[in-house]
Amino acid sequence: MNTHPLHFDNAYAQRTEFKARVGEQLLTLSIVVGMSVSDVSQKAIANLGWRDIKLTAPVFVGDTVYCRVASAEQAPNRRRVRRWVS
Repeated sequence: MNTHPLHFDNAYAQRTEFKARVGEQLLTLSIVVGMSVSDVSQKAIANLGWRDIKLTAPVFVGDTVYCRVASAEQAPNRRRVRRWVS
């Protein structure tokens, strides 16, 4: 629900430094995370944290998005049973 006109108003966006509509940043992050699933977390139970996420340039309509993912560490492969108490 980012309603900033930079994302959907061509006339507004053309008057900015970008000169065109810019893709919303969290949508870009969601796309990148989706791209990384098969390499990083296909069979993971949970992604426990992210560090150093950098969106280094704006994304425009028609752009191709690339991402590079590195795993900083891996949790031990142990079977754990957790009981959630409410």
